[in-house]
Amino acid sequence: MTPAHGKEDTSRGTADSKRMSEFAVSGRFQSRDGYSNFEKVVDAPNDDVARERVYANLGSEHGLKRTQIDIDGVTGQ
Repeated sequence: MTPAHGKEDTSRGTADSKRMSEFAVSGRFQSRDGYSNFEKVVDAPNDDVARERVYANLGSEHGLKRTQIDIDGVTGQ
């Protein structure tokens, strides 16, 4: 859909212009039974963003705060 001004919306870009990579993020989080290990694979432009996405996803899925999540490593794939 084109905006009313007749210009095409290019703010989203394409997959090639974003240069997303896969990152494997591993660590552990607090659960009822102590700590649970995890390994998540996320698409992100760099390892810092991958780390932030894991904090957000685990926090949302398990009701955790960042202090309850320990990230051991982030590796690019």
